[in-house]
Amino acid sequence: MKIYIFPIILATLIVGILIVLNYIKNKGKLELMSLGWVQTPSGMRNLQHYYLDKKGDLYSTNPLTWENRPKRGNFLKCSDNAVDKQGNIVNSLRTTMGTKVTLRRKDIIKHRDLLVNSGYEYDEYKIDRTNGRNMTLDLVID
Repeated sequence: MKIYIFPIILATLIVGILIVLNYIKNKGKLELMSLGWVQTPSGMRNLQHYYLDKKGDLYSTNPLTWENRPKRGNFLKCSDNAVDKQGNIVNSLRTTMGTKVTLRRKDIIKHRDLLVNSGYEYDEYKIDRTNGRNMTLDLVID
């Protein structure tokens, strides 16, 4: 059985080039959706300062969740490191009133999918990375 390596290498190279071109095109931009009001086990909570992108990464503009110094920016990528006993990613978030809410990321993604199915759309934001997880955020208005 002959294995043709050249087509496999060529296909891998083409996919890599497409990924790089997409990254260059979208560098400095994110499409995000605000979580808004979310149903939690303890009732409806206002999480409008939290945003989810299409990949499922969670971001915060809530100054109650982290040290919000001007030099650090106004936008933070939330951690993916905390997991529950079942292995689900969990995040502890603060509502606009300061109440702490702990949610599984998969439940947040389900909420986002419900919003998309209801007709909500992603907004495009311009991002400037200041360091590590901290960024500055500006809405792109066309």
